[in-house]
Amino acid sequence: MNTGMVLLDERTKAMRIMERKRSVKNKFLVSYLIILILPLLLLGTWGYWWMSTVIKEQTEKFYISTLKQVIDSMDNSFQGMNAMTQTLSESPWVQRIAAMEGSNIDYSRVTQEQLADYATYLQNYQSINTMIERIAIIFNTKKQVLTSKGLDSFDWFFTKDYAYANMTVAEWEKSVSQYTSGQILSARRLSSYERIDNVVSYVKTIPTLLDQTPRATILIGIKESRIKEQLNNTFQLPGSSIYIMNGPDSFLTGQNMQESIQRKLEYKTDKKVVVEQLTMDDGSASYAFYAPSKFNDWYYITVVPKAVVLDKVNYFNYATWILIALILVSGIIASYFMAFNNYRPIRRLIDNVQGELISGQRKDGKGTAKSYYEYDVIKSTFDQMKLTRQELESKVNDYLPMAVYSLFIKLLYNTLSSDQIEYTMRMMHIGNRNNNWTVAVIYLPNAQADTTNLRQKISQWTAAEGEELYIIELENGRFAVVVNTDNGDEMRNALKEIKKKVFANESWAGIVTGIGSPYSGLEGISASYREAVIVINHTLVTSDNSEAVLSFNDISSNNELRYWFPAEKQQELQHRLRMGDFDKVEPILDQLLRANFEHPSFGALPAQCLLYDLISTALKVPESQGMGKMVLNDEGQFPVISTVNEIKAYVYQLYKEICTMFKERRKLESAKAHQDILDYIDLHYCFSEFSLNALAEHFGMSASQMSKLFKELTGMTFVDYLTKKRITTAKSFMAANELTLEELGKKVGYENTLTFRRAFKKVEGVNPSEFRDMSDESQ
Repeated sequence: MNTGMVLLDERTKAMRIMERKRSVKNKFLVSYLIILILPLLLLGTWGYWWMSTVIKEQTEKFYISTLKQVIDSMDNSFQGMNAMTQTLSESPWVQRIAAMEGSNIDYSRVTQEQLADYATYLQNYQSINTMIERIAIIFNTKKQVLTSKGLDSFDWFFTKDYAYANMTVAEWEKSVSQYTSGQILSARRLSSYERIDNVVSYVKTIPTLLDQTPRATILIGIKESRIKEQLNNTFQLPGSSIYIMNGPDSFLTGQNMQESIQRKLEYKTDKKVVVEQLTMDDGSASYAFYAPSKFNDWYYITVVPKAVVLDKVNYFNYATWILIALILVSGIIASYFMAFNNYRPIRRLIDNVQGELISGQRKDGKGTAKSYYEYDVIKSTFDQMKLTRQELESKVNDYLPMAVYSLFIKLLYNTLSSDQIEYTMRMMHIGNRNNNWTVAVIYLPNAQADTTNLRQKISQWTAAEGEELYIIELENGRFAVVVNTDNGDEMRNALKEIKKKVFANESWAGIVTGIGSPYSGLEGISASYREAVIVINHTLVTSDNSEAVLSFNDISSNNELRYWFPAEKQQELQHRLRMGDFDKVEPILDQLLRANFEHPSFGALPAQCLLYDLISTALKVPESQGMGKMVLNDEGQFPVISTVNEIKAYVYQLYKEICTMFKERRKLESAKAHQDILDYIDLHYCFSEFSLNALAEHFGMSASQMSKLFKELTGMTFVDYLTKKRITTAKSFMAANELTLEELGKKVGYENTLTFRRAFKKVEGVNPSEFRDMSDESQ
């Protein structure tokens, strides 16, 4: 492969890795990992340390407590033995023999029979304490030893009966001649005639009543095996060993003792519980637990391998690490899904603004793959949007006059809903001075067809004024002047300026103007416009001076403008329109037109006003029922007609169209309601508790309303329809001939078989059994 291509591939991979690191999704992932996992790790680590410490302390307390139980057991045994020796040393016969003068026993004071009895006493004492193997009383001055076997000489006893390993008769003589309150000699091999045992020796001086001279000594031999047996009964820990130290580098006895461990143990003098960690010769670690005896200066030491001590700790450690691993994995998975979900809207945004993405890449104009960083793409897109907005604002400014013209045309002819008007005010910033509007109409009877120059003058003048005043060119030489004011004088001054500066051409002589009343909100512009048109018509009909600027208020006091259209008739018309009943609408219209046109003073102007009122009344109905604004056939222009026949033909056609609209709507709603009701019955007829009340409640009606509607829709009562539905279904089930009549009745909604039979016979003329038999015969 070409070396240059290899380097290029490596560079491309490196760039892709860098881009992936910059990816927003990866940043989300890292953030969530830090937010979720770091606190869990810190908490887990602290919990791990704390629990490990607690379990270790509890484990150490357990071993110390177990060791103290051993010590208490041993101390109790030795205390019992010490009390026994005290009792024995205070016995009169012991004191009497010890106090005898001379080197021999005075048999005049004690007989052989008595010595035999004393030997029996020792045998009894020996049997009281299970730890005692041998009891002997050494009479130091007489070199005699009394045992349970009888009286022996000092030399004979220590060479034949109690031959202690590595200890001569002279050493024994020196040892018993010294005063001691209770000395224990380490376990050694003891030869007793031909029997050999390991024995711990307990030596205690018996002071006489005469003085404190050690005239007698009690020697007790304790089998080492019995000590170990007691240790083993009270201390049973796997892999452990126990040592009893009675001095520096002096070990009395122990269980599972190892010389390598003994070298590492130290005798403590501070009488405190101590825990030490020992390093064995093989490199392993063990714990040494030291606890002092309360009875003597002994130290009991148990040595346990560290692995045994920390077995529970290690078990917890493993469980903790597994839990931490699960938390890590769960945290990583949760972080990934959270990052993915939060990145998804950004990705969709990138896809929408950047175009087609291919595996995390987009293509530039040359068709080569190019990596991207989401924030860079969004920033670039917003920069582009800013430029586009500036271009749009420029275009809006260019097309704004056209938009304003279109808006006011719709406002004048009342073809916008209230929501659309509110949105328009917010978007076009119309009506900044106040919320009152007045419309004037300028009529040029002699206007030429070409009004191009006039449009230019209107545009230039409106821009120069820069106020809330709009001049809208209408049809047939009419212009609407819409001003954001409720001041009549201000409106008249504006019209005079417009006529002077815009309409001063001689070819447009005979200009007629009319001003409507001020109304609140853009919704009132159409009403003000209609009034201005009435003023224009009034001026033309009455041939008033065209130079005068009249308002609707100026002519409204004239009785010639009055007409009869009471509010109750208006409400009745709107109600009949909503019902779509033109047969009921037509008499009302006839009554209104006849009552007005038959009046002697009713002329063209009130006829025009009545026409506007009738049209407005009709157009409000579709809008109030959510059917939207209804636009008149001639693009929203109110017709200029005044004869009875013209008004009647126009109004009748309009009202008839609206009635037809509502009639079609009611048909659609009725068909849908019919189907919905039948579908609901199909789903619930098989339930015995299903009733007319349940059906009515589901559709939000009363039972009587539902009964009437059901009768209108189906031509049947609810009960008859439900019965027929159930029986028809039952007949279809009878063909299978698998169900009993009771089962069949329950299946179609009859809990009672008798009721089912009666309903079946009412519909089919025969009971179910007869119908089934006839069906079987026909087959």
